[in-house]
Amino acid sequence: MTVRIARNPADFEAADGLAADVYRVSGLPQPLPIRAGEDRVVLLAEDDGEVVGTMALVFCGSGAVATRFAIQRRSVLFCWSMLVAEALSEMAKRHVDFMATSVNPATQDRWRRCLGLVTVARGTYEELSGVPAVVMVGSVDAMRKQWDRR
Repeated sequence: MTVRIARNPADFEAADGLAADVYRVSGLPQPLPIRAGEDRVVLLAEDDGEVVGTMALVFCGSGAVATRFAIQRRSVLFCWSMLVAEALSEMAKRHVDFMATSVNPATQDRWRRCLGLVTVARGTYEELSGVPAVVMVGSVDAMRKQWDRR
């Protein structure tokens, strides 16, 4: 499995298609597409040329938001690890100090254990028909150290 940055329209189509499929199977409303720009990066995880995972990073000043995760069920843990490692690398290149993300409560322990993220809010995605959500934040430097220790 490899992870790379989406660079062309076909890459973005593949990321959007996977996200649409994963969200549909999960019973969630369709995610908005995310396009390339200086303030954002779309990561693609590929297995034998097939896109099996995607994640977007949106940058603002010294912070970043990780969003729009979509991973095929058969690839979840390994793909998640590959996407997170690449996201940490991208954030280090851009000298990002902190990251925030909104995750499914069932996965918050993995984010805490693997990256040291701290839960700052619990609630629901109103635009997603009340789906439970947890907002987590962390220092990128501390996240990288925690990741390297695991």
